[in-house]
Amino acid sequence: GEDIVLDTGRYGLYLRCDMQTASIPPGTDPITIDANLAVELLDNAARLPRELGSTADGESVIVTTGRFGPYLKCGSVSASLGKREDPYTIELERALELVAKKRAADAKRTIAVFDGGIKVLRGRWGPFVTDGKARARVAKEQDPQALTLEDCQRLLAETPAQGKKKKAKKKAKKKIIKKTAGKQKTKKKDIPPG
Repeated sequence: GEDIVLDTGRYGLYLRCDMQTASIPPGTDPITIDANLAVELLDNAARLPRELGSTADGESVIVTTGRFGPYLKCGSVSASLGKREDPYTIELERALELVAKKRAADAKRTIAVFDGGIKVLRGRWGPFVTDGKARARVAKEQDPQALTLEDCQRLLAETPAQGKKKKAKKKAKKKIIKKTAGKQKTKKKDIPPG
């Protein structure tokens, strides 16, 4: 009995019915969405997050959806579900494989871990130190594996606090209007009568 509304939000198109929302899958043309598909998308969105089970260690494995699509959450690990994986039909065994793969990738990235949550990690542009909030680059001449806790704390203290950078306001461009040549005044010549 409720109206289903197609709306635009921060992260793209979505459907809204009362208090329930559902994102429009990427590649779906909004014109092709009929009432049946809209109800199906809203029903599927209501099924997430769903608990798949737990690991041998007792950590629960949950499939949910976020800003960048569906993903698995297991303890402190978040593993993205690829386009080939369906969040509504994925089984625990496959989810555990994906979580193990993500943990292995994270382990390759980690160089050292210290008390207080300070880590030395391999990044896209080289090694860096983080405490979960701030990041400090490790200089090229430094060996990241030889860093001590004190070295890491010093690097983090020397790094300026990062916040959102404010964008400089653009100055309005002045329009330059070229004057076009209009009628030119010509001098009248004195022509003698006759």
